[in-house]
Amino acid sequence: MNKDNLFGKKTNNTKIIKIIGCGGAGIKTLKYLKKHEISDAVFFAVDYDDTLLHTSGADVKICLNPNASAEELHKGLDLSDDDTVIIIAGLGGNAGSELVSVLAKSVKNIACCYVMLPYLFDGFPRTNKANEVCEILSTLGVKTEVIDNNKFLDAAPKNMLIEQMHEGIYNMIYNSIIKLKENMQ
Repeated sequence: MNKDNLFGKKTNNTKIIKIIGCGGAGIKTLKYLKKHEISDAVFFAVDYDDTLLHTSGADVKICLNPNASAEELHKGLDLSDDDTVIIIAGLGGNAGSELVSVLAKSVKNIACCYVMLPYLFDGFPRTNKANEVCEILSTLGVKTEVIDNNKFLDAAPKNMLIEQMHEGIYNMIYNSIIKLKENMQ
């Protein structure tokens, strides 16, 4: 992608999609998507941990203070009302849950928000936090694809590594994004 298009500006009638990975799970998914090359997409990684951002492979990396405002986040993303945005986050922890909530409340054109629910063994506080974020997304009317890690875990063969199961989830998100892009053209 050329330098003029780094922030997703439209060129030659091609619509650029901004794909934003929030928090650990969002950034891991972003790494997978980046490797599989989605045309006309700019990848943004947003987190509170600078170390995680350096390994993301994202085109733009934004390290925020946990108390950062929506304006600070928007400035880093260079968002406009014309941008088509896809958000990916794991829910239940801090960065993914908080950042997806901020973005959902403030971004105008979200094509889809992919959120992954925590495992049951992560505990009730994480599950409760994830459910609260899902309720916010629903109330705001944001198109959301909820991925329940527990259903994948239950369906996976007992000898499958969790990393292999995650690859299946990432691939499902990739295929969904490709379909979204096709429907936009």
